[in-house]
Amino acid sequence: MRASPLPFKGRSNCFVWVFACAMLVPMLAFASQADGTVATKASDNTTRVYGSATTYFTGRQVLDPNDPMSTMFQTPIYQYLTVGADDVGVPGFAIHLSGWGRLIPTNQAGQLTVTGELMVGNITYTHPKNFLMARAGRQILYESAGNNIVMDGFYLKGRTGKSVEISAFGGWVPYQGNNVDLYRGIFGGRLAYRPWDWGNLGLSYTGQTNHSTFDRSTLGIDYSFRYRRFLEFSGYILTDMVSLGFQETSNALTYMYKRDWRFTLDYGVYNPSARIAKTSIFSVFTDSKYHKVGADFGYYGQGWLGASLYGRYFYYDDANHGYELGFRPVLRFDGAGAGSSVGLEIARLKGFENAYTQARAFAIYRPQQLKRLMITADVNNYFYDRAVQGYDVWRRMDPTGITPY
Repeated sequence: MRASPLPFKGRSNCFVWVFACAMLVPMLAFASQADGTVATKASDNTTRVYGSATTYFTGRQVLDPNDPMSTMFQTPIYQYLTVGADDVGVPGFAIHLSGWGRLIPTNQAGQLTVTGELMVGNITYTHPKNFLMARAGRQILYESAGNNIVMDGFYLKGRTGKSVEISAFGGWVPYQGNNVDLYRGIFGGRLAYRPWDWGNLGLSYTGQTNHSTFDRSTLGIDYSFRYRRFLEFSGYILTDMVSLGFQETSNALTYMYKRDWRFTLDYGVYNPSARIAKTSIFSVFTDSKYHKVGADFGYYGQGWLGASLYGRYFYYDDANHGYELGFRPVLRFDGAGAGSSVGLEIARLKGFENAYTQARAFAIYRPQQLKRLMITADVNNYFYDRAVQGYDVWRRMDPTGITPY
C-alpha cells in the first residue's frame, strides 16, 4: 500500500498524548467517583454526559529483535476511553469520542513505550422524530451489506414515511495506524425497507478507491426477517462490480426457545480477492476461497450454569477441508457478586495450511460496593501445529477493569 505524500498525513500528536497519558489514570479512582459523574436527564433539553474507561493489563510473548531465536515477555497496559454528550445546546446534537493508549513498561522489543490513537471522533445531529440523522468525523460504517469500515467523512440518513430509509456516505479510509489519507476515498449508500414488525431489506453500494483506482466496488443486498420472537433469519450477498462476479455471502438462522435456549445455523462463502474476511482469526491461516457451514447451540438462562457448543466445516476451492469445534461452559454467581462468573473454553481450528488448539479460562467480577466497576481476567493459550512467525504457543493474559460513568 502506498503512503500519501501529503505533508499532514500522519498521527495527530495531540490525540496520541491525550489518550496515551489518560490510560495512566487508576481504574479504581474512576470507579470510586463513578456515581458522582453521571448526568441524568431531568428533561428533554438536559445535556447527558456519558463515558467509560477500560484497562487491560496484558501479558504476551514477543520475539527478541536482537536474537530472533529467543523470546521476551511483555506486559503492555492498554487504556480504552469513551466520552460523549447528547443534546449539547440543541436537542439531537451529540458528540462522541473514543480512543486508546498503551504503555509498555519493559521489554519494548522495538515498539514505542507510550502510544495511542483516536479510533472514533464525530458530531451527530438526529431529528427529534428520527426523520433525519447526519454525522461528520471519524466513524465506523456498519450499515450496508458486509460493511465494517473506519471512515473519515460524512454520513446522512433519512426516513420517508414509516418504513423506507435512504442513506449516503462519503469520505476517506484511514491509512495504517489510523493516519489521515486523502488518496483512499470511499463513498456509497443504501436504500432500505424496514417495517419494524418483521425485519428489513436493503440494497446498497460501496466504492473504495486508492489513487483514483478502484480497490473495491460492491453491490449488495442485506436482509433480516423475524417471526414473532423466537425465529430470526439474517444475512447479506455481495457482488463485485469490477469483475461482475459473486464475491461473498453470510447467512444465519436462529431459533430461540423460552429466551434461554438458542440454536443457530449459519452458511457463508468468502472470496479474499476483494478484502479481508470479518472472521479475522481464520484469515491468518488462508488466502483461499472457501465455503463454511456451522452451528451454535447454547443455554443463556438466569441460572447458575450456562454453556455453548459450536462447530463449523470449511471447504476450499482446491478440495482441502477445515473445521472448527469448541465448547464454552460458564458458572455464574449471585449474592454479593451478582453478575460475576467464571468459565472455560476449549476449541480446535484447522485452516487451509495450519491449525491450533485453544485453551482459555476467564472470569468476571462485579463488586457490590462498586456497581459500576467490572473486573475481568482472561488467560488464553493457542497451541499451533506449525509455528507462526516463530511461535509454537501464543499466550495472552488480560486482567481488565471496566468502569462506565
